[in-house]
Amino acid sequence: MNRRGFSLIELLVGMVLVSAVGLSIYQLLSTNQRLYRQQSERVDLNSTLRGAVSILPSELREANARDSMESDLAAISSTAISYKAMRSLGVLCLPPVSAAGTGTITLWRSMIYGIRGIDPTRDSIMVFAERDPGTRTDNYWIHANVVTATPGTLCPAAAPSLTLALNNVYPSGGLAHALAGAPIRTFEMMQVLTYTDGLGDDWLGARQYVKGTGWTTTQPVIGPLESGGLQFTYFDSLGVATTTPTEVARIGVTVAGMTQGVVRRGSSMARLVDTLATHVALRNNTR
Repeated sequence: MNRRGFSLIELLVGMVLVSAVGLSIYQLLSTNQRLYRQQSERVDLNSTLRGAVSILPSELREANARDSMESDLAAISSTAISYKAMRSLGVLCLPPVSAAGTGTITLWRSMIYGIRGIDPTRDSIMVFAERDPGTRTDNYWIHANVVTATPGTLCPAAAPSLTLALNNVYPSGGLAHALAGAPIRTFEMMQVLTYTDGLGDDWLGARQYVKGTGWTTTQPVIGPLESGGLQFTYFDSLGVATTTPTEVARIGVTVAGMTQGVVRRGSSMARLVDTLATHVALRNNTR
């Protein structure tokens, strides 16, 4: 009876071929996994940078550094900026009740624009003043602190209203120049800065100013960033760099982000790093 099988050499050759094929498949899968992880980290990094250069300009372009009453930029540096962040836009439905440094205004409760309701613990207000309706060069924004916000039905035809009690009105008595139908803008003090988290990574953070309490805890917005990865540069109306808040007409923002995870780059593992820059012109920019 004939018995046939594989010789030892044939078995060895077969094992070598199977091992070679298996190794090739493993290397292919490993390469694909490495490329997938690298692309995923790259997508996250690009999203981080795009988010940073979208959020900051949308906030800063509402600021007016050249307001004759008070600049919207409270403090500026290369790594942080404190500013008045606009939160809502409304219209007076009645003439203000004015006193020396205080007053009361009544708005249509339905705001033209607003990301949230008026919060007296955080918000202040600007009211448009019209000294002489026949002159365009004497108009200005009155600045005041919001003390209380009371809903009601005081607008014409008993329409829903919101009555704001104000103090620290500047200039004092300025509400006498505000008319029914005048626009109002509410704002809160914000600060954008970099901070280091518990892992030693830098992040772009933001915090609000609460009246009587001070700055809140910094909250993460975008990150992680490369060390020194947030830089502000300030220019006047002639394009000359400046460090004076009232001269700022344009702000340059540079963000250098990095991936949260490491990826293979050549023979080593490292984080991917990329940089994105943008410029934003401020409201009422004089060119």
